[in-house]
Amino acid sequence: MGISDITGVFSRYFIVGYFIPAFFSLALLKVVLSDEWLPSAVEPDSGTAILILGAVGLLIGLVLLGLRDPFLYFVSGYLFVRDSRRRWYRPIRGVGNWMLERRLQDYNRLTEESKRNPGETDAQLRRRKLAEWHADLWFPDGESKVLPTRIGNRIRAWEDYARKRWSLETVVVWPRISTFLTEQESKLHADAETDVAFFLNGALSLFLAGMVMFADLVANHPHPLWLWWIYVLPFVLTYAFYRAAVGAAERWGGYVRASIDVHRFDLYAKLGVKPPMTEQETTVVGSALNRFLLYGDPLPDDLRAGPKTP
Repeated sequence: MGISDITGVFSRYFIVGYFIPAFFSLALLKVVLSDEWLPSAVEPDSGTAILILGAVGLLIGLVLLGLRDPFLYFVSGYLFVRDSRRRWYRPIRGVGNWMLERRLQDYNRLTEESKRNPGETDAQLRRRKLAEWHADLWFPDGESKVLPTRIGNRIRAWEDYARKRWSLETVVVWPRISTFLTEQESKLHADAETDVAFFLNGALSLFLAGMVMFADLVANHPHPLWLWWIYVLPFVLTYAFYRAAVGAAERWGGYVRASIDVHRFDLYAKLGVKPPMTEQETTVVGSALNRFLLYGDPLPDDLRAGPKTP
């Protein structure tokens, strides 16, 4: 069975985003772990061992796919800022407050740099515009919405984009707007989501593999001292993969923003809403459409599009 046969059964999103990170982390453990901890079925350097690693990697990939939303919720930092009075949650909230304070420092710095100053030079104007762009791209709309993690803020920033620009709630309108995407646009979105999944699952798989390797080092001392760097490498790669995931989430958000900009009028037309032509109309139509899609509130008659003339 070739790789084309495998990808015919499983999507590229799953193979690249979930299976490959799990498989290569298992391969790393096979190479590094001591004989005491390495299962006998994967000890021989044969095709059978590779098939076993592939089967286990496939199972782990399916589990990661099933846990996609909870994992994204966790790495976005929502768990660390959840309101809970339980005693066991206090250490988690303490870590979350420390992480949030660092992100707030970055947010406040960009906000301060983006303030307009009278009599500013051209260089100061360029710095201010760059700060405004970064604040819009990296952080949500408002200090109260800032999350403890970089990737959480990148995702929340593009979730707030449609509300700021078009008075539309991204999480509400995006499932509808995504149905208007062309084949090329859908491929761009799929590639962006695949990149996010690959780097996030790679970071998780490498971190867990590094923990197992470190436990094996303490228990069995399988390698000489000069190979100490092998046990540090997974944690270095975990951080590198996480930072790459932050950039991938930013690119993913760029495609979502562009698709909403381009296809919002398709949404108005399909739902029978008059296309807004002014800033005030955009706010009124967007708010009414959000209520209609979220709660089923009827659209006002004056916002409904008239019958099309033949």
